[in-house]
Parts: sequence; C-alpha cells; structure tokens
Amino acid sequence: MPICSRCGTKVGLFSSRSFSDVSQRCGVCDAQVAQALKDFRSAFKRFAQDGVLTDQEWHSLTSLALQRNVHLSEALAYIALDAKALVQRAVEMTYDDGVVTLDEEKYIDYLMGLLRVPSEFAKATRTEISDLRQWSDINKGRLPQTNPSIELNPGEICHCEAKASFARPATKPTQQRDGRMILTNERLLFDPYYGSGFEVRWTSIDSIWAYEDRIYIEILSPRANAFFAVERPRAIEALFRYLMEASRAESNEKIPLAEPHALREPAKTAHQILGISANATREETTIAYKQMVKLYHPDKVSSLATEFKVLAETRMKEINNAYESIMNLDKNL
Repeated sequence: MPICSRCGTKVGLFSSRSFSDVSQRCGVCDAQVAQALKDFRSAFKRFAQDGVLTDQEWHSLTSLALQRNVHLSEALAYIALDAKALVQRAVEMTYDDGVVTLDEEKYIDYLMGLLRVPSEFAKATRTEISDLRQWSDINKGRLPQTNPSIELNPGEICHCEAKASFARPATKPTQQRDGRMILTNERLLFDPYYGSGFEVRWTSIDSIWAYEDRIYIEILSPRANAFFAVERPRAIEALFRYLMEASRAESNEKIPLAEPHALREPAKTAHQILGISANATREETTIAYKQMVKLYHPDKVSSLATEFKVLAETRMKEINNAYESIMNLDKNL
C-alpha cells in the first residue's frame, strides 16, 4: 500500500485519495504543493524585479517553502528559468556600468550557488564575466599581451591569438576555413590550418560589428567583407575597436595639417553606418542599432582619454541619425 511521502497517509485501493508514482505523494498533497510552488514563484519574481536578491528576501523564500512543507530543491527546480533570468540580469547590470568589480563577481557567484543553477550555465556565466572584465580592461587601455605562434616584425606586439573560423558572408558554411586569428598593434592576421592566410593593417579596415559569435569586418582596400566566428567575441570585439582607433589616431598624427583633404572619408549611407545591408529588415536594423549603442554610448567611454570620448559622441550622433533615417523611410513606404 503506497504511503504519501509528505503527509504519511496510506493510499489504498478503496481510498478517496489518488497517488502519484512520480511525486510519491497523494492527490491532496500534490495539489497543495502545486499551489505552494506557484506562490513561491510569485514571491521570487516580486523580489527579483530590481535585479537583486537580498539576504532578507532569500530568508523569506526559504521560510515560505518551510511553512508550506515544500522541499527547497523542488521549489528551486520550479523557478529554474526565473533563476537563470535573474543571474543574467545581474550580469547585464555589470556590463551596463562598464566596470566589473570583485564584489560584483562574488555576488553573481553567490547568487548562482544560492539558486543552484546548473553547472553548465554557471560555467558559461563565469566565462561571460571573464570576458566583461577583459572588455573593461581593454576600454581602459590595459591590453592583454601574449606570445604568438608566428614571427612578428621588430617592435610589433601580439595582443591576442585565438581559434577562429574565417569566411566571406556570401560563402557556404562548408567553405569556412579554420585557423588562428592573431591581433597585433599593427595588423590583423589569419593563419589557417590548411592553405594560405592573409593579413590586413588596422588602418585598412573601415568598420567592424559583432553579432552573437561572429565579428564582421569591412575592408577598405581591396573592398571586401568577411567574418570571423570566435568562441569569446565580446572581449575580442573590444580589442578590434581599440586597435583600429589607436592605429587611426597614430596615422592621422602623421598626416601634415596642410593636407586636410587626406583625412576625409567618403560619406556613408545610413545602412553602412549601422553595418547592415540595404535590404535589412526592421528587426535586423534594430539589433544592429542596439549593438552599436552598446559600443559607442558616451557612458561606456567615460573613463577613456578625451579623444575617445569625442569619437564616441560623434559616432552616437551618426548612429542615432542613421537609425531614425531608416525607420522613418520604412514608415513612408
């Protein structure tokens, strides 16, 4: 005769109560637990609205589970998706202020342990935080250095070497080439495992933008588009932009003031400014806009040198004008 694991009631053949072999509980307890779990989730979502779970709020949640005779592990499993969302929001808040502090890292680790998130999710989150820390350091001018697997020019410094897949946007996935992407203070190199590679100087790259695990680049001469698929794109994208701007600043300093025309670049279309094709959808346009805003918003460069702040302000005006122009055009069509 089965016995309810929660209330201890024996559920016999002629009992008015049903019994669940899955939960090992009687029907009455199953209904009570279901309602308790809903209440637990409502309380959790209310506490998590501000993106922070305090010790007092956590104590309230554990007390609620105890009062309703629900195992905490079952309650946490019930709100698993909400717990992940809270952790992700905490990471986004860390990203928004542009600085990753030790206290923020400790809090996120503490939160993941408290909520018992899956180990795979916790590992991915820690990797993302590591990328954010490196992103923050790069934006402050603290660039990483590593020993490259290839010989560099005298005085050349390697800032990154990472596994990457290279392809043109129009090519098939089977035509992607795997190899190593090497970023130095002078150039970008791609060294494939098979076949010949290529290199391009930072001043020859017109623009870059990142989406998911890909970094897209637009090369001025010869005019071409390409992308790199990398494992940790956020920090690498920040390094791309820093090296591009540093190379341009150094190149501009070498141009005589008597030749101001040499500094001018051809005017870009609104789509080119956002790094999208002329037939991009409204959704693609919005995604590209949000990505650009994250990179160039003045708040993100408040700790950098004056020239980068001026650049960010200029670029933000261009980005906003381009986005408004495209959206207004779509409305009129």
